[in-house]
Amino acid sequence: MEALEIKADQIPKLKFSRRDVLSTSGSRTNRVLVLKSAAIKSKLGKVDLKIHFKSKKRGRFVTSTSSVILEDKYIKLDGGEKIPTSSIYN
Repeated sequence: MEALEIKADQIPKLKFSRRDVLSTSGSRTNRVLVLKSAAIKSKLGKVDLKIHFKSKKRGRFVTSTSSVILEDKYIKLDGGEKIPTSSIYN
């Protein structure tokens, strides 16, 4: 299944599952490390990041952003939109 490109301002209209999209603890740990790296890179300068995530009922999406803030259970994009970390697969 291919990811559909979505604008960040459309993300609040989506619903997300409480279940993690990644099945192993190693892949979940790797996701957090990659997100931390992306957050640092976005603070250092203008970089275009692509976030791949899955919604509860509408499938896979990808969005572009230039800023990522990693919170406890969410990432916050440059427009203030939030995506649950458990929904991000790449």
